[in-house]
Amino acid sequence: MTLMSMRVCTLAAAVVALAGCGNPREDARGELRRLRAALEEHATEYGRYPDTIDAARPASATNLPLEPRRGVSVELVHAGADGFQALARRRPWVCSMNVDARHAERLKCAPLTSSAPDGPAPSRPPPSVIETRP
Repeated sequence: MTLMSMRVCTLAAAVVALAGCGNPREDARGELRRLRAALEEHATEYGRYPDTIDAARPASATNLPLEPRRGVSVELVHAGADGFQALARRRPWVCSMNVDARHAERLKCAPLTSSAPDGPAPSRPPPSVIETRP
């Protein structure tokens, strides 16, 4: 192996290693955009959004076989005639995408906290229940 080919191999290995070190927030956002494109294509083909995303099952009217990119988890929270809601997580970020029946999109991201390992931290504590008597 020549010195030049060794440098090319080393450079190629560095590029592969850095590919997994991207911006976690942008990775999650990008995965939601990729999911949206796949969901829209699915809806065009089957006339509806799928109920599930499962790469282990074949494509059908109720399933989209989408494999998320390494390091990003994707969840379809809701899908129906009124649009869909999906989540993507890549630590330390969670992003949500809501698409309504008019295809308007809202995409929000928030950092995860150490107290909420599997989901977004609540934005504020739940309201207290106040009992009133007549």
